[in-house]
This record gives sequence, C-alpha cells and structure tokens, in this order.
Amino acid sequence: MIVKGIMNLDYHTPEGLRKLWAGYKMEYSVPDEFTTTVYQFGISEETSNVASFAYRSTNDFRPSLSDTELASNQSALFLRIT
Repeated sequence: MIVKGIMNLDYHTPEGLRKLWAGYKMEYSVPDEFTTTVYQFGISEETSNVASFAYRSTNDFRPSLSDTELASNQSALFLRIT
C-alpha cells in the first residue's frame, strides 16, 4: 500500500491492525488476556507538525495518543506499516 503521509497512514492503520491481530491470535493461540499496542509517528502532511498515534488492541485499534504519553513511553516499539 502506498500512502500520502502519516495522516493517510492513520486512516488505513486500524483496519489493518485488526486483521493482523485476529490472524496472529488464531495462528499462535494468543490468549484473550494478551494485549498489544502499536505506536506510529511522523510529520503531518496536513499541518507540518509531529503527528503521533497509539493503536491498542484493548481499544479495537482506534487511534489515540497524547504528547506526554509518547514522551514517557521510552520502551515503546515503533512500527511503520507499509
């Protein structure tokens, strides 16, 4: 998939993560109590400001993230979905 920037990527990310998570849970017998969070950040093509998103399995991968959460979560794994 080719996207135009981080905001366009954010539009497509939740659906893709839902499909991946469901597949992984089935393929690897991941217990229901296990959760995952994916972080993305980049420069917004709309505002030229930093845009950051967190997608949590506990929130059906709907995007959310505050600047303070991003700064305080130093152990986060950052992924780019292409």
